[in-house]
Amino acid sequence: MNKRVLMICVLLLCSLAVPKLQTHLATSEEDQSDVPAKREELYRLNNIGVAYMEQYKHEDAVKQFKQAVAGDANFALARINLAMAYFFLNDSRSALEEAGIAIKLAPASLHARYILAASLRNEKQNDEAIAEFTKVFEVDPKDPATNIQIGQIYSTKQKYAEAITAFRRALDAEPYNATAAYSLAQALIRSGNAPEGQKMLAVFQKLRASGYATTLGNVYGEKGRYAEAVVSTGVEPDLQSDESARIGYVDSGDLPSIKTVALHPGNSIGRRIMKNEFNEKVKNELIASFASNIVPADLDGDGRIDLFVSGIDGDNAPFIKLLRNEGGSFSDQTAKSGITVKSPVQGAVFGDFDNDTKPDALIFGHQMVALWRNSGDGTFSEITAKSGLPAAYAGWAMTAAWVDADHDGDLDIYLGNFADLSKFPEKESAVFPDDFAGQDNFLFRNNGNGSFTDITAQAGLGGGQSKTTAIIATDYNNQRDIDLMVVNYNAPSQLFSNQRDGSFREMAAQTGMAASVKALSAGAGDLNKDNYVDFYLPNADGRDLLLLSNGRGEFTRTELSGGSTAAQIADIDNDGLLDVITISGDAVMLRRGRGDKPGDPEPIAADFKTGRLRTFALADVNSDGGTEIFGFRQDGAATALRPEGFGKNFARMTLAGKTSNRSAVGTKVELRSGSLRQKLEIYASSPAPAVAGVSFGLGFRTAVDSMQLFWPAGILQSELAIKAGADNAIDELDRKGTSCPLLYAWNGNRYSFVTDFLGGSAIGYLTAPGQYNYPDSNEYVRLTGDQLKERDGILSIRMNNQLEEVIYFDEVKLLAVDHPVETDVYPNERLMPAPPYPDFRIFSVKEPRPPARAFDDNGKNILPLLTKIDRQYPDSFEKLPFKGYAREHAIELDLGEIEDAGRVLLLMTAWIDYADSTSNLAASQAGAKLIPPYVQVRNEKGEWQTVLPQMGFPAGLPKTMTVDLTGKFLCRDRSVRIVTSMRIYWDQILVDVSAAQDQTRITTLDPFKAELRWRGFPREYSPDGRKPLIYDYSIIEPSAPWKAHLGNYTRYGDVRQLLTATDDMYVITRNGDEMQVDFDAQRLPELPKGWKRTWLVYADGFGKDMDLNSARPETIGELPFHGMKRYPYSDTDQYPMTRQRLDYLERYNTRTVNEQLKASTRGVK
Repeated sequence: MNKRVLMICVLLLCSLAVPKLQTHLATSEEDQSDVPAKREELYRLNNIGVAYMEQYKHEDAVKQFKQAVAGDANFALARINLAMAYFFLNDSRSALEEAGIAIKLAPASLHARYILAASLRNEKQNDEAIAEFTKVFEVDPKDPATNIQIGQIYSTKQKYAEAITAFRRALDAEPYNATAAYSLAQALIRSGNAPEGQKMLAVFQKLRASGYATTLGNVYGEKGRYAEAVVSTGVEPDLQSDESARIGYVDSGDLPSIKTVALHPGNSIGRRIMKNEFNEKVKNELIASFASNIVPADLDGDGRIDLFVSGIDGDNAPFIKLLRNEGGSFSDQTAKSGITVKSPVQGAVFGDFDNDTKPDALIFGHQMVALWRNSGDGTFSEITAKSGLPAAYAGWAMTAAWVDADHDGDLDIYLGNFADLSKFPEKESAVFPDDFAGQDNFLFRNNGNGSFTDITAQAGLGGGQSKTTAIIATDYNNQRDIDLMVVNYNAPSQLFSNQRDGSFREMAAQTGMAASVKALSAGAGDLNKDNYVDFYLPNADGRDLLLLSNGRGEFTRTELSGGSTAAQIADIDNDGLLDVITISGDAVMLRRGRGDKPGDPEPIAADFKTGRLRTFALADVNSDGGTEIFGFRQDGAATALRPEGFGKNFARMTLAGKTSNRSAVGTKVELRSGSLRQKLEIYASSPAPAVAGVSFGLGFRTAVDSMQLFWPAGILQSELAIKAGADNAIDELDRKGTSCPLLYAWNGNRYSFVTDFLGGSAIGYLTAPGQYNYPDSNEYVRLTGDQLKERDGILSIRMNNQLEEVIYFDEVKLLAVDHPVETDVYPNERLMPAPPYPDFRIFSVKEPRPPARAFDDNGKNILPLLTKIDRQYPDSFEKLPFKGYAREHAIELDLGEIEDAGRVLLLMTAWIDYADSTSNLAASQAGAKLIPPYVQVRNEKGEWQTVLPQMGFPAGLPKTMTVDLTGKFLCRDRSVRIVTSMRIYWDQILVDVSAAQDQTRITTLDPFKAELRWRGFPREYSPDGRKPLIYDYSIIEPSAPWKAHLGNYTRYGDVRQLLTATDDMYVITRNGDEMQVDFDAQRLPELPKGWKRTWLVYADGFGKDMDLNSARPETIGELPFHGMKRYPYSDTDQYPMTRQRLDYLERYNTRTVNEQLKASTRGVK
């Protein structure tokens, strides 16, 4: 389910528990301890009102907002939303009144100003409206909706020059906005510039055909970002207490005695070195100054955070320590681990690269990268050379990150290199590191088979030799893919945006992020609670830099008092607001979370004096909600600092991926608790940008309403049973996000599940890197006379889009196939890996029987599993670690004594566990091949010989496919061998050798009636605990954990006209939609005596999933069409626009989903 649907469900449930509000807040004579609770009730009412707005129940929303302002007449947030609710009720006068009050309460609110302006426009007060819209424009000149509104008012006033300027601004900000394009075209034509106007009309038509165009409409959600109701996040001033916890830190004494003699970076940064004194001793001093590090990670999978410590001992030798968390103390496990180092360690990152549930160690430094595999028994083995990583690394690795850069379910390695010490700058003296050259960074792709490949050049991630000090892997623009923030010393930071084709695009300048600071680390987190990541860059020689996202994938820069050498982000006082923790000079400093700007720095560990460290560790090692700080004192002693005075209300999570990488690196977690919303991400970087693990502070709140997880595989997961004050273990859902639409039919008593269909219709399905399938857009689905029956002269089916995909239905028909009762009929259906696809044909069969014998390739008798349809399948083949893939395997069928048969036809009932785009990508990297079934028979020599290179396979859930083997045998032996590496589960195999004539009569019915509507999600279940899951139409879930493609869907209502021909004018449906198609049974002829009727549902259309590695997975567009050469389009492909098709797009496809497009900085990926 998307975030809005989840919020609706949660808030409406929570509303049942909201007590009746008092009409005023506590006064000085009342118990001030009740004030937070009373404010929380007001915010809860506001949020419930927003939930009603999302359901278009604006009258109910008004009631909630009015209750909130009754509790506090100066409650600005509810006033703004009340004005908005009145506006969408078309009560402009009330909207004007409430918006006016809201502006007095919150003069800076663009939402209030925008609704005031829109209400004035509704009242035909255009001069006043444009004045108010202009005030919004002055603050946010790139807002498309505001510019369109201004342009439209100028157009009505025939001030076309001003209108054209406004529309161009809207298009510059949002190039896929069809309203802006059309309005600009009209303004150009009316201003006398017809040629340019016609060009823009062509742009508009192309946008409308694309399927991903946005529009400015009149219903809620389509009026612009400032016409969307506002929920609380916990950052509101009246939810922040001036009496927040006065947190402090003391030495816990938990660590064993560990001491480093390494100079801290502050003694090397800025050091002037003479050319004649630059020798190995000086190099070693520079390297050693960065060698003292503490890294938190759960190394043994017991749910407790352990520690990795590195430094230089008294003999000037590098050392590491592995400290196991014993639940209150730490024990030294270094010797047992087997990990050793020969050169100073600059850092380490831990992640489960081979997905065996045990986190592995990547240790790095100057001319050193070492991969240690976790054996699961406390020991590690070095596999650097075996893995393909460079055994003799030439760079100075100062930072590293585990990251699933290609979203294939395993962790890749990105290494950031620092200064090049192999040569001295061309001068007599040089300042370190400023005057030294940098080195390229490296991305090593995980191939999924234990090896890595350097793909830096292909990915475009070399970095330009910029002396990198920190890497943060995060989805900066909320487009569901992992991007890379690269911090460089005294050089502009780089922001690499994931293009989902194996490459990255550098976007720092375009997003306002490029700034040069002397940063040795960086912090990351959603400080201002706009649901986008922000960054904090410490500056060792100047002012620190705060980079706040503006919610559109861009950043605003603010300089703060600095001189910091290290920074991380965590809610250290558990008030629900993320704080910034820095090392400044010799002190640990705290900047309390305040939303758009953290508070002033304050020391929080008075007795702890440290050197100018570039790294420190934050982790809750006691599982009590408190964040411990780990670092080194000025004398080099490793120290654990325990917090005192922190808030006790918290919720912790321990995550484990399944489809995603097992370490869950890259997962975004969003928590809701009353008025509080907070988002955290899981990182595996060194230096760390944030606290280890996932722990939410709740402030004064004591319960969690809901939590959503956005896994790197693209899976959206909602959790409601989250315990506050405890550690919650959460596994990624093992679910399929896509399949095909589902077919239900009226069987005389109820609508019952039949199967899925259009299994070959997928577009944008990645078969190999850079290669996509060609869809088979139609299918005939067989129904028996018991599965579809007449009701009041109507034959009724329902087609449900239930999973995370968009379905484009083009044509639907019902074929009545009449035939003698002693025969059965089957369509010539099976899914082929590529064209040509099977032609339409009907096979008549009579008394088909199982084979005489059947074996798997281990010689096991599997005939009992193949004789009847009973959900029992041969499944002993070895599954590969890629969805849909198996080790190549075979079944052997002895068809019996049928040498004289004129026809040999196999009826093969099965289902398939499909491979998806991501598994195809991952398998290709590991060298695994997906081999569709092929058929072999014995030749005269007794050898197996291939006679059908492509047999085909079942299309999705259980259905029967036909394989005609007539004329394929090479000798009298009638044995057949079927070989594949697909996960195909054969339920029944029958052989028909009858001489049955194709004696059939076919009557084709077009839809009598077709209606599109919202249905919800029939319950998915297993009747026997086995796969595949099937569906119970009698139980409808109102929501499901699916996202939706962006763009314009077909509006609800009558859609019959769109289903009568294959004409590229589709019924476009999202998950939860249902299309009921009825056929007039009165048009069917009488059955001849001794005959019966079998049904074939014919459907033509396309489908597209949201797999991150599929083409165009975010949007409805580009619209497919039957004449296209490939999808995504070739250079010469274009949707065949005609006047009729444009009318179709305008008339039918008016239901818009465009929420995620707000953050786009480059349109559609």
